[in-house]
Amino acid sequence: MLGSHDKFDHFISVCHFNRQKMIQYGIPENKISTVHNFVDVSDITPNFAVGDYILYFGRLYRAKGIFTLIEAALPLKHVPLYIVGDGESMPEIQRILEQNECEHIHLLGFKQGDELHDLIQNSICMVLPSELYENCPMSILESYAYAKPAIGADIGGIPELIEDGVDGLLFPAGERDALRERLLWMFEHKNEVVEMGRAGRHKVETQFNADIHYEKIMNVYQQFL
Repeated sequence: MLGSHDKFDHFISVCHFNRQKMIQYGIPENKISTVHNFVDVSDITPNFAVGDYILYFGRLYRAKGIFTLIEAALPLKHVPLYIVGDGESMPEIQRILEQNECEHIHLLGFKQGDELHDLIQNSICMVLPSELYENCPMSILESYAYAKPAIGADIGGIPELIEDGVDGLLFPAGERDALRERLLWMFEHKNEVVEMGRAGRHKVETQFNADIHYEKIMNVYQQFL
């Protein structure tokens, strides 16, 4: 694509980070617009109650930071961590949890639909410890929709969604001890976490909703119609 970008009138990037990468690789900046992903919250009822556990949901493989997350959570025996998903790292994760007798870390396997929504809705927060570049991860926006804040690695497009200390917490990607501090803070400051969740819900309602997304997309299309 990069070698034939002259054949395209315009590109739409889902985050500013990705747009900057495209510019670095030679695509003119005036040919790229950023339109972030969105969540339709019209049918999503937020849960402003204090949750019971910290939640990871996504693919289970090393570049997602899943082993950094487990290493961070291992000593926190009083902090329940639910891991939802499947992937190539599942056998190794199971071995680590068995060797360390981790009764506080729960591997739940693949979930979707109402079952996954219930898990998000009743969590304290979600965590996205990626060690690869994410663009505009839906998992953060979906958590905000249910009024649950996020802990995220400070790489890629993640910092564009999480305002540190307002609707979530950021940490240096791959830094186990820093992630452990964020997990513990979320568990020990549940009243503040509820307010973070309110801020996250407000963010998707006002910045990442379907109407705003449609308006931005149409503004791009109208340049070429």
